[in-house]
Amino acid sequence: MRFILVILVVLIDVLLLIAGINDIKNMKISRYMIAVLFLLSIMAAGVYAINEGSVNLIKLAGGASIGLCMLGISMITNEQIGKGDGLVLTALGIFTGFRNCLVVVCIASFIMAGVSIIILILKKGNGSTRIAFIPAIFVSFTYICINNSGFVRLW
Repeated sequence: MRFILVILVVLIDVLLLIAGINDIKNMKISRYMIAVLFLLSIMAAGVYAINEGSVNLIKLAGGASIGLCMLGISMITNEQIGKGDGLVLTALGIFTGFRNCLVVVCIASFIMAGVSIIILILKKGNGSTRIAFIPAIFVSFTYICINNSGFVRLW
């Protein structure tokens, strides 16, 4: 079972990489890609639950709620934060749970703050320049997967 979990996590990570590249190029992510990400995340959560012998629905719902909050912020701010970013985080939250999803958001936010500072220093943009967030989510998700003892303790 652990091998299947590793394969699913690698597939999620590869999908995030592809989504990040598309986000940089087009500033959007396809619905198909989001649907596949949801499917892989649900499968990974199921395999993890079978592997551990239990399911903690509160952690799963908590992880998804972080992405749903991002969706709400997106709607309130007229998509200053993209809806795709919120949907991606919702899918990841289903698998990673509340704590690790929050870590993903925090690391990605720090990455984007650094990128924004560099853009402003180099005068390549201003305060209203749109920047792709999914590449930062990819980097932070990859980091927590590697940092969590080889994909085992993701909750």
